[in-house]
Amino acid sequence: MPSTAATDDRDDRDRADGTATSGSLRRAARALLAPRFGIDPRALAAFRIAVGLVVLGDLLLVRLPGVRAFYTDAGVFPRSTLATLYPPFESASLHALSGDAWFQYLLLGVAAVAALSLTVGYRTRSATAGSAILLASLHARNPLVLNGGDTILLSLLVLGPFLPLGVRWSVDAVRRAEDATEDGPGTDDDRVLSVATATILVHFVVIYAINGAVKFQSEAWMDGTATPRIFHLEQYVVWLGPWVAKLGTTLVVANWSWVALLCGSVLLLVHSF
Repeated sequence: MPSTAATDDRDDRDRADGTATSGSLRRAARALLAPRFGIDPRALAAFRIAVGLVVLGDLLLVRLPGVRAFYTDAGVFPRSTLATLYPPFESASLHALSGDAWFQYLLLGVAAVAALSLTVGYRTRSATAGSAILLASLHARNPLVLNGGDTILLSLLVLGPFLPLGVRWSVDAVRRAEDATEDGPGTDDDRVLSVATATILVHFVVIYAINGAVKFQSEAWMDGTATPRIFHLEQYVVWLGPWVAKLGTTLVVANWSWVALLCGSVLLLVHSF
């Protein structure tokens, strides 16, 4: 019996030592990774508000005026054309269930409510998922009116439900005590560290890095004339644009500064301040 008791004591000590070692390794890993792949919860809140406002602006200022022209059967891209050119999109899009204008306005209204809920942080995770689903459906209804920015916006919404976007500056945060929050840190100084935070940070860097690599394949960017050319596109230049277009040397410097900034974005993953 004494021998058995001694063995049990040794097993308990071994388990305690193993637990302590495991805890030390986790703390060391967090100390190493958090500065690079962790995100301050206040930054996540600012990100949530910004994305919500962008989605709202896109829906109300860009999509709403063109509902009849681009998203109904009476417009330039009826569902029959969608089914012919993009059969998978026609099957996946909620907006393709009807070609009537009232149905498109209804879905647009629901999407706007979801985006507003995301912005203020009310039922944040559900609002983010709903916004992602409705925006993806809208994109699938007419892929011909999209650009790269639309794809990036949708990708951010898809990643959103996996991030604790509502733990700060939100209705959700007000409705519950901070110490009862299950998916958020205890203080403003704690960084949120997870696979999702690492993914979205790498996602941003990859976007910029690929953009920078593509610039090297462009003759205009490589000879410094891309930015000056952009400011001479009269259909896009507004407000101070015509005046800026006259700043030739400044625009050339801006051209190369932007290329350098894009290429240097990879440093965000290897260095932290």
